[in-house]
Amino acid sequence: MNRELLGFVTEELLNGSTLTVKAGDVQMEVCQKEKFEENDTVSYTFEGAEDLMGMTITARGTGDTIVLSLDASSNYKAGKAFSAKRTVNFTFGGPVPEKILGSYMDLMWWTYPEFPKNFSELVPTTQNMLLKYADKIVYVQPLCNGNFSTEIDGEGFHLEPRTENICTLTGDFAAITVGENPITIYRTAMENISALGGMTALLKRDHQYPEIMEWFGWCTWNAFYTNVTEDKIIEKLQEFKEKGIPVGWVIIDDGWFTAGDKVLRAFEADPVKFPNGLKHCIDRMKNEYGVKQVGVWHAFEGYWNGVEIGSALYEEWKDCLEITPEGFAIPAHDVDRAFAFWDAWHSYLAGEGIDFVKVDNQSSHPHHMENMIPGPVACRIAHEALERSVDKNFNGTIINCMGEDMENVLSRHHSAITRNSDDFFPNRERGFLKHLAQNVYSALWHSELYYCDFDMWWSGTAAPVQSGVLRAVSGSPVYISDEVGASDPAMIFPVIEDDGRIIRFEESARPTEDLIFTDCSKEDRLLKVFNVKDDAFVLAAFNVSTGNVTDTLCYKDITGLKADQKYVSYEYFSKKYTAVTAESIENITLPMDGTAVYSIYPVAFDAEGEYIMAGPESKYAGSGSVNKKKIYLKEIM
Repeated sequence: MNRELLGFVTEELLNGSTLTVKAGDVQMEVCQKEKFEENDTVSYTFEGAEDLMGMTITARGTGDTIVLSLDASSNYKAGKAFSAKRTVNFTFGGPVPEKILGSYMDLMWWTYPEFPKNFSELVPTTQNMLLKYADKIVYVQPLCNGNFSTEIDGEGFHLEPRTENICTLTGDFAAITVGENPITIYRTAMENISALGGMTALLKRDHQYPEIMEWFGWCTWNAFYTNVTEDKIIEKLQEFKEKGIPVGWVIIDDGWFTAGDKVLRAFEADPVKFPNGLKHCIDRMKNEYGVKQVGVWHAFEGYWNGVEIGSALYEEWKDCLEITPEGFAIPAHDVDRAFAFWDAWHSYLAGEGIDFVKVDNQSSHPHHMENMIPGPVACRIAHEALERSVDKNFNGTIINCMGEDMENVLSRHHSAITRNSDDFFPNRERGFLKHLAQNVYSALWHSELYYCDFDMWWSGTAAPVQSGVLRAVSGSPVYISDEVGASDPAMIFPVIEDDGRIIRFEESARPTEDLIFTDCSKEDRLLKVFNVKDDAFVLAAFNVSTGNVTDTLCYKDITGLKADQKYVSYEYFSKKYTAVTAESIENITLPMDGTAVYSIYPVAFDAEGEYIMAGPESKYAGSGSVNKKKIYLKEIM
């Protein structure tokens, strides 16, 4: 137990805070009664009105992290169950940090960065926050491994089961980590939370990146939306073939199966859209057009509103379904029953030639289950059942999507890839800018648990250069969703290897250290993001303001760049090589929506002189390429 950190948490961060509990219609303020210490844990008991039978908060720790857990019971004999919402509440106390970076739910599916000046400005449904004090950085991660969820807003922490008739609350509710570096603190936090048993999810290092995602892909969504058909898919693949664009995998998105008004009617493909069946289409995709693997889309509930009640599908599988308070029939909150439903569908799909799935609408699940069972419990059950089927039928390959709330993020069991942002909306004016900020700031914490999917993009229109640069440096799967006739090889090949493999860096693209607490669009700063591959780096700069912006690039702000190492930087658009070190500083001026991207190579030495192992100059991010060659500095500088 880090006693200094415990002191900070209890004597500074929570000092002056109030603690309230709501049971039935009674909101009661509680106060500390006793303190107990045993081995590496410290427990605090609390007392309040008679409706609170008992409450204990326990702190346990490892390294620079402390996890706080709650055990509480209500006076169930008097019929006083805990309230479903805002059940246990901590107001903020202690000193106001110099700066705050929060991550809040944008709608109910995605997180988005916030830069409040103080705690009171935090957005409701904040999922985590990074605090900068004069002498330290503090990361606060709400947890939900028990029977309640934890969120933050301008008033403080709020713990809630989101269901009635709960008389006991138990589980971890927050992890607090202290450090000095605003990039590396996220890894420290997640490693320690994992070691302390604070979450179900694995660390990213314990996942296997799917081999198929090493190749360039295409998704039908923006091309056809729900009007996807076999003929349209084949027409698009013919275009790829004629243009020499190597597509390794395809997702057939929403619209392929038999459905009614947002309800699933059958496992099989829509017979009008796929008149010869799904297998016929997939065989053509693979045999005639060289697509290596094909995935299909479905929702976490089957379809948006589940299975159509009264349909033949419902009658066959109703023992494996649950009717929610909204009247939706969705996979049951029982692992074996839900698995049976998924396995039936996935087994059929595997027999048709499907290789993986993309599963949407995950953050809706806790809301569907309100007043049935607590959201975190429902999510853990649902993910276990789904992943068991995906493991059996698709070798574990799944893209989790629309699920950035902590009830889902921290509750998956071992799936490797999850979407990191809202959709890229090609028809929204400057829509790329929100997409960019959402991806790189969410990746700060999200990428410690998963390989982050930065979503598809358009190569022919809608910010193709900026989108291509972001995907090139992202460290994520790379795939487009162009309409028929719209794919531009000149925009695609700078992003990928010539054979169709993607250029994939080791981490997810994240902001440089100097921008962690900065809203670049409001402060006329260039949004700079970086990534690493072995001992080489990449840095991309984006103008997210409304006019020309001149900003400073300090190489020391790139985490991992060695102070005693010489480097050479190559900027793609200017085609310029520059000798740099970690202490180098240079000014960059970019027009509105302008982009620059630098490959940064370590300098080595042999008998003929100093050299770098450089990637192709034709690629945005050559430093991540596997096709490197030795170039002597005397030849380029």
